[in-house]
Amino acid sequence: MLKKGAVTFWEEYDPAVPEAEQYDMYGDRFGKSLCHAWSASPIYLLARYFVGLTVTDAAKGTYEVHPHLAYFDSLECTLPVGDKDVHVVWDGKELKVEEGLKGESVKK
Repeated sequence: MLKKGAVTFWEEYDPAVPEAEQYDMYGDRFGKSLCHAWSASPIYLLARYFVGLTVTDAAKGTYEVHPHLAYFDSLECTLPVGDKDVHVVWDGKELKVEEGLKGESVKK
């Protein structure tokens, strides 16, 4: 992708695809997103500024959660932190923060 001039992550890249077809996707001649990394930004912003997740030590996988509950009637999300998944649940009355190893059931 760098050799093709990319400054963002493309939605898909296969160096074996001929130059004339490099931007084709979904049956559309120019259907490929060339700035796909931006699609991840809302996840970070929601996790950081609404759920209030702050990774305090990435190497150790430690974190703090300080959600802004006034914005939600209820909330449920699972966020990755190191080798863990952090599950945050707010039912309007009680806040629960649980964790489990990635890809496994979250400990409750």
